Amino acid sequence: MPRPGLLVNESGQYGSSQRKSYTLEFKMRSLHLLDSMSRDKVTDKWNKVAASRGVSKSMIVKWHKKRKEIENELALNKRKNNKGNIK
Repeated sequence: MPRPGLLVNESGQYGSSQRKSYTLEFKMRSLHLLDSMSRDKVTDKWNKVAASRGVSKSMIVKWHKKRKEIENELALNKRKNNKGNIK
């Protein structure tokens, strides 16, 4: 029996009907929350951050591993937005 909210495709695999995407700001806010829980020495911080942000633990772990890339991309986007506003 399929789990609620998930679809089974023709090959019998579970999955969502559409892939979700998250903004860089959302990812950074999630990582800041993870950092604050690390400073406070919260146990099971990965699962708590994932639950509070509504994503899976694996997404938080993946974003944590790619933190530098996310920060660089966010900085690049901010610079591009600032140039675009100047007339």
